[in-house]
Amino acid sequence: MPDNSYGFDPSVFDDALEREKINAAAEGMNVPGFPWNHPAVKFAKWYKDTFGHKPRSSEEWRLHGDAYTAAKDYATAGTDDSAG
Repeated sequence: MPDNSYGFDPSVFDDALEREKINAAAEGMNVPGFPWNHPAVKFAKWYKDTFGHKPRSSEEWRLHGDAYTAAKDYATAGTDDSAG
């Protein structure tokens, strides 16, 4: 069973249409169902900033989800991200 403890099912990156929606939202487009603060969108933004390309499958989450979580937890400690 996929890990949903991060607020999304990483297998969403395996569906081409959903992946494109997430990646478009990560680029700043207004996409219904994937607001800027959606966990998958935040991961896609981090992934692109870190690796230079958008996530292409759930494999990226399996390989780099721990690094993302560590970076996210470090970056948000003591900061106010309420404005986005």
